[in-house]
Amino acid sequence: MFKNAQIAILPYVQFVIGVKNAMPVDHHVFDYYIVTIKRLFGAGTPWCAAGIGANQIILNEWAISLGGHARTGLEDNIRLDRTCCAVKRSLGQAHR
Repeated sequence: MFKNAQIAILPYVQFVIGVKNAMPVDHHVFDYYIVTIKRLFGAGTPWCAAGIGANQIILNEWAISLGGHARTGLEDNIRLDRTCCAVKRSLGQAHR
């Protein structure tokens, strides 16, 4: 659609991965998504990825390593793991 001028501006693509019964946390599948957006919209297409729950850090690492942006924030996850609160950790202190 972008190549045929049906979409006027380059889209910003967001992947939200790890939602139950939706996009799986699988590196091969994630690689396919990235290849697909580059094929459809071009290599310079901006994109980001967010992992839900325990997958947030994994998806941040994948996104950064593949040239995308990492979506982070307390609206997605308030904990880094089962025992560490992200709010306290971001202030420089681990709260367990």
